[in-house]
Amino acid sequence: MAATCFITHAGREHIDRTALLRLLNEHLEIDIENTGDTEAINPHPTSLDPNSNELPSVEGVRSVLERQIDRASVVMALGAMFLQHDHRSWAEYELAYATKSGKPVIAFTPYGTSDLHPCLREQADKVIVSTRSDGMVWSPSDVEIALDMLLESAHRTECTK
Repeated sequence: MAATCFITHAGREHIDRTALLRLLNEHLEIDIENTGDTEAINPHPTSLDPNSNELPSVEGVRSVLERQIDRASVVMALGAMFLQHDHRSWAEYELAYATKSGKPVIAFTPYGTSDLHPCLREQADKVIVSTRSDGMVWSPSDVEIALDMLLESAHRTECTK
């Protein structure tokens, strides 16, 4: 499967992000767009509001995130980032930009739950529920099926334009 994904950011390492990176690296052949550049923007200064133009550094962070999302074929949104106040504004910004850009979005429920923030549930094209089987937080086959479905749909859309 030829896919490049963007994973929503955390202000610092998060168990769900680590688990998703492990799943993608060990079980699926996927390029991850935003792991190489994270030092430039991660950890996000939680005091910065992504919707503000007051600080030049905010514009720089937004610009890096937008370029990474533009290069991705799919956005993987970690539900845990939408439940934590200090991460939510950036996660919402990334989700809004992805949606505006027409990127398919796969939402991952937080570790150990099937709950998602309403804005993420509404905008996700596919939801992967935490299963905690075989030491994995999410099923690799569920992720692969979702990716194949969304990428095929995106390909069909491109062909009809």
